[in-house]
Amino acid sequence: MNSKWQAYIERRGGHLEPSHRSVFYRDPEPPVTGLPANFVIPCSEEVVLSCTGKDTIEFLQSQLTCDLRNLSENQFLLGAYCNPKGRVLASLRLYRTAEAIQLVTHHSVADALLSRLRMYVLRADVMITHSEETAIMCVGGFDIQDILASTSDVHACSAFGSDIAQGAESGPFPCILVTGRSDDLAACWSSLPTDPVPLGSDYWSLLQIQKGIPSVTDSTSGLFTPQNINLDLIDAVSFKKGCYPGQEIVARMRYLGKVKQRMVRGRSSQSSAFLPGEAIYADESGAKSGTVVSSAILEDRPSELLMSVSDFQETDTPYHAKEPGGPEIRRLKLPYNISESR
Repeated sequence: MNSKWQAYIERRGGHLEPSHRSVFYRDPEPPVTGLPANFVIPCSEEVVLSCTGKDTIEFLQSQLTCDLRNLSENQFLLGAYCNPKGRVLASLRLYRTAEAIQLVTHHSVADALLSRLRMYVLRADVMITHSEETAIMCVGGFDIQDILASTSDVHACSAFGSDIAQGAESGPFPCILVTGRSDDLAACWSSLPTDPVPLGSDYWSLLQIQKGIPSVTDSTSGLFTPQNINLDLIDAVSFKKGCYPGQEIVARMRYLGKVKQRMVRGRSSQSSAFLPGEAIYADESGAKSGTVVSSAILEDRPSELLMSVSDFQETDTPYHAKEPGGPEIRRLKLPYNISESR
């Protein structure tokens, strides 16, 4: 974690836990479904890998599930890195700067991803580094012009594509994801026209869950195909580009097979800690039905999570976590349709 960014978070009344979670303590509030009208979330569990060199586009095109020809300067592009068996090792957000292609991923898989990518560089003119000076925050309730008022040395655009945002519960405000040097992000935060409510990084997890966007961690790396966590439904997989690790298996599942497991969204009536990689059980049989993909554990409000399950078409069936008959989880809608193929 960038020490300057950590110090700024602490000056704002928060702290970082060893797990990289950012936490802010506020006066107790009654449970609410939505979020404050104006907020800032330090996305402290995310890190950035920076890819430079004249062969960067061609190299990443041969390694990632997404099509880099769709990457423009004013957007994030969702993607993933798979192993040769078609299992997702890391989920990604890509964005372009003047000097590099940047990869945003969960901190727990970043070192392994960096090592694997470097292993395949060979003679290509590509340099991949951990951008330790880069910090990330999500800003809600403000326009991009408000964010860029103090500095233009940041990358700021919608955190979620318009298609994914439809039907989400997080509110009518825009969610802007901002990346840049910690000093520049601090300047952006300090200069916002309305003092925002600081929220911990679990709220970033909550927003991603509500949008149906998975975050792969070291606990789930290698467990799922892209289809198992709906990456093909949120434009994080291209079936029109060339080869990448695992491409043959991913394509075969689309054109010749049947997707037996999909990701669904759920909510527990309890504020329980559902950990990525934990088992999910069917309601009646008690048999294992799937696995927790990601979760948001927030005080005084029900826990929400994404689960990859085999009985995804049974919309009214409740699930149980941790053990058969454990905490009950009820299905919630995703902002996109789940189907067997697309």
